[in-house]
Amino acid sequence: MAKGALKVWTWAALAVIAVFGAYVVAGYTLVLGIIRSQAMKWVDEKLHKQLALGEIRFDPFRLAVHIDDIALPADAPTVKVGALRVDLSFLSLFTGTPRFNQISVNRP
Repeated sequence: MAKGALKVWTWAALAVIAVFGAYVVAGYTLVLGIIRSQAMKWVDEKLHKQLALGEIRFDPFRLAVHIDDIALPADAPTVKVGALRVDLSFLSLFTGTPRFNQISVNRP
């Protein structure tokens, strides 16, 4: 293999590693804040209530979101969920149609 071709392959491999690393970092850090802020904004705009969210976890490899302690407080909680789990199918990324492997609600 020529020196030039080896250099191109090296840069290509480094680019793939950098993109993968950015995806992992964004998946474990940025997505959590985006989910929280967008959910709270949507509830505020559509329902004019304040959404309370507990811990949010996102697994970028399995495309799974886990949210604990969801509540729409009022005088008495109108909606209260202990845990919500949503697992998105990997293939739905290519079809443009969301497909879910699992949606579960615990302690409604």
